Amino acid sequence: MATESKLPPARPLSEFIGNVSLYSIPRINENQGLSKLTRRVKRNLLYFQTNYFSAMFSIFLIFGFRSPKRWLMGFGLLSMTAVLVSIVNMASRSGPHHLAAVPCVLTLSGLLVLYSFLGLIPSFLVTLGSVLIPVSAMLVHAAMRKQGIRNQLNWVTELVGLRHTVMAELLNALSASVDDIGKD
Repeated sequence: MATESKLPPARPLSEFIGNVSLYSIPRINENQGLSKLTRRVKRNLLYFQTNYFSAMFSIFLIFGFRSPKRWLMGFGLLSMTAVLVSIVNMASRSGPHHLAAVPCVLTLSGLLVLYSFLGLIPSFLVTLGSVLIPVSAMLVHAAMRKQGIRNQLNWVTELVGLRHTVMAELLNALSASVDDIGKD
């Protein structure tokens, strides 16, 4: 029986941003490699996930409101590209003979996406930026934010519940298992 995903409550802004002493550039030593940094990023992504989703959504909306026409056109272009890639992917899994059956459709779709892309590069960049900027900011914050005392105490009490959240499912889908997070 699958458990239902939930979002934990948002952390206070004072805890999310904290003071300067709670930030450091992660050190990567030869003995531990990236495991300590990976564990820090996963913990912060899980612990502050509601704050991260809120910030990402806010930045996404800011991009959308600043230039809605470009944002929507870029989103449409990304959608067309994704549909074309999925069609080619499904057809190639079925065998090469399925690709030969629809060359005209694939050629016209490819030309349409290419023509749209060339004409809509600014729109594409606005949409791409509205996705990549918040994701990059989230990952940088998660990598640099050390755990404070309050964070560590809450982490211990909430660990089991955090494994059944939206961010935990997203990390598991990206092959970044959250099962090893509690180990130190």
